[in-house]
Parts: sequence; C-alpha cells; structure tokens
Amino acid sequence: MLSSPLPTVVGPTNQGAWAPSDLLSGRNIYVTANRGPAPYRLLHKERLRSLLGEQTIVRVDRLGPSKNVALGFRAFELLLERRADLVGRVRFLAFLVPGRQALEEYRSYAREMWRAAETVNRRFGREGWKPIVVFL
Repeated sequence: MLSSPLPTVVGPTNQGAWAPSDLLSGRNIYVTANRGPAPYRLLHKERLRSLLGEQTIVRVDRLGPSKNVALGFRAFELLLERRADLVGRVRFLAFLVPGRQALEEYRSYAREMWRAAETVNRRFGREGWKPIVVFL
C-alpha cells in the first residue's frame, strides 16, 4: 500500500471535469466504462491488465488544445518528482481520440503532447517500464 492516498482513477466524471491539481490532492475520482458487449469489455480488460501499476491513472479524452492533455502529463511529472517512492509504482494510461488533425493548431498540440509524454518517460522510465502510455 502507498503511504498516502492517491487518486485511483482520474478522468471526466458525471459530476464534472477533473483538474490536474487533483493528482496531488489525494482526491479519488472514479470512472467506469459500460459501453459495448461484456465479452468486448473483458477482452480489453485482459489486454490492459499487464499495463496496470499498483496505482493507475486513466484518462480517456479527445486530443485537442482545450483538453490540456500535455498539462496533465506535466502534473504527473510533478507528482513523480515530489514522490520518488511512486516511480515504478504509478502509471498513467491515456486513451486519446485525435480530432481536427487537418488544423495546424491541433497537429501542433499533438506534437506538444507527445513531447510532454516523452519527457516524463525519459526522466522517470526504467527498462521495461514507462510511466506514461498513450493510446492514440
């Protein structure tokens, strides 16, 4: 067990959106996925099991400048910086849907998001383990 509670799952909820500051507040935000037939959900659940850490932050969102995905990755970097004991134990899974890639602003933001993820992975990653895994 971790010495102090961290969010178990982070992402949009029916009660409203989360803020990157929630990562450091210890606030738990739970998100469930109930779409698709049960066998489909089970298959994906099994595929993802190998990616889970002791604690896993999950984000499902559209990739666009207004969604602040890169900011979320920087907040996660700050968390790992402040809590070195969490390196190798907490993983951030980001499931992102590209949007409006015909616009340069969106392509530029996608590059910024990848740079932010790569920075965290280079800084805190270990052989065979990356703190941030992006599904796009």
